[in-house]
Amino acid sequence: MANDEHSTPEAQPGNRKPTATIALVVIVVVVIVALSLYLFGREDEPEPTPEPAPPVQQPEPEPEPEPEPEPAPEPEPEPEPEPEPEPLPELDQSDEPALNELEEATGNDDVERLLVNEELIRKVVRAAAAARDGKVVHEYRPVVSPPPPLAVAKVGEARTDAEQEYRLLEENFQRYDAYVALLTESDPEQVVGWYQRYRPLLEEAFDEHGVNNGTFHEVVLNTIDELLEAPEPPGDIRLHRPKVFYEYRDPELEALTDLQKLMIRMGPEHHRAVKQALRALRDELEALPESE
Repeated sequence: MANDEHSTPEAQPGNRKPTATIALVVIVVVVIVALSLYLFGREDEPEPTPEPAPPVQQPEPEPEPEPEPEPAPEPEPEPEPEPEPEPLPELDQSDEPALNELEEATGNDDVERLLVNEELIRKVVRAAAAARDGKVVHEYRPVVSPPPPLAVAKVGEARTDAEQEYRLLEENFQRYDAYVALLTESDPEQVVGWYQRYRPLLEEAFDEHGVNNGTFHEVVLNTIDELLEAPEPPGDIRLHRPKVFYEYRDPELEALTDLQKLMIRMGPEHHRAVKQALRALRDELEALPESE
């Protein structure tokens, strides 16, 4: 194991024929009745009859009051325009705003304690470029290393140091608590929002790095895939120290990439929590366009 690090229509005019027909019928009826009274009334003059009393005029009904017009609906208030985002800083001046905005996105006060405050964007790119090849950077890294030392215990007594076997203790897993919490307790959508805002600077730093193989976004997705492929750590992790650094006793674990070995060193509980968070993060990242 390598050295331990980490969004009403108007009425249409009707047909005029019905109205004209009704008016014509009324006129014809009135004329026929008047002519009949005139013709039949001239045959025999009847005895004079008292004039009928003038008809009592009924008072005209008062017109119904016109209904008051309904008050016009109040217009909907205009939505307030969203504030313009702050312009993206230059790459060389990005450390402070990038850290502050990442802390806001994660809601975690440990951001400034766990991440470096110099050349952050460039160091993130360098670490991701190395991770694409399964490696973990030990210098010029974006993350502050967890406190040493590696917690191990001897298993029996061997004749030589090279033959001595060690067990990785659970206390070692606690070294990664704050790092795992930073990842697992953050809202993936908010973190990806930060990533999307700073993506132009990340791509710029990636171009500076001189890796002419895809985009930084592709590197990030490939790195997550590499971590997700790490096997579940065994309950009892055995080590030995043939030279300076500890190595896994199990050849299959030792054959893993440095990045996957890091997943083993975190222990089973952290391993599962990190994988769950990485899957959610990858879903958000994969929904972004490949380039902007």
